[in-house]
Amino acid sequence: MIQIAYLLATGISELAPMNKPRILCLHGKFQSSSIFSNKIAGARRKLAREYDLHFLEGPIILTQNENESNACDGGDDTDIPRGWWLRSDDGKHTMVKEAFEYVIQETANEKYDAILGFSQGGTLATALALSGKMNGVRAVVTAGAPYVREAFDVATGLYSE
Repeated sequence: MIQIAYLLATGISELAPMNKPRILCLHGKFQSSSIFSNKIAGARRKLAREYDLHFLEGPIILTQNENESNACDGGDDTDIPRGWWLRSDDGKHTMVKEAFEYVIQETANEKYDAILGFSQGGTLATALALSGKMNGVRAVVTAGAPYVREAFDVATGLYSE
């Protein structure tokens, strides 16, 4: 109310837009940004009142057979299931460092206050925050995020750089 009174008294008729805190949202494996957004629709609507939500697409397009996956070519197929990294036949997680590099590159000109992640995206969210490469992130919220040693190994390596 004081801000409105000041603006009226000084002759400024429009309120300057207030910047909402920003949340980076990372979907799970076999999801996409639009699938994740739809799955959390109720929470998303409530959060959007106070926060600016940014849903990022995973870089890997997944097929029914995960071994046939292809790197994202930048298309606009937002309902196609994606992932952040893959898992080889011997159980090792591959392309994890590339996932970190992708998120860091895609968000380089952005500032986020928090990261919200589900499953594989939750693991990535936690590890990114620990890596120190997401400046300004003050909170991480995850659900169903498994421990993936390779993700935390990459985070440790980035932190020490």
